[in-house]
Amino acid sequence: MTDVRKTIYCALQMYRGDNLARARHAWKSCTPAQMQETYGHSGRTRAAILADYEQHEADIDAALRWLEAHND
Repeated sequence: MTDVRKTIYCALQMYRGDNLARARHAWKSCTPAQMQETYGHSGRTRAAILADYEQHEADIDAALRWLEAHND
């Protein structure tokens, strides 16, 4: 892997973050009803926040797959 590709790969991994893992851990004992309640001052439900974190991870995974597929 070239230095530039390695840098991009590492940057994507850092951009992924750990929000999804932390949210899953924090809310693992929540009931489905609690997941639909507004969370804190966010104005959003836990389920909506979790869905956004899942989409973010899916986007990062797609970018990493693209990077691997374009190994010029």
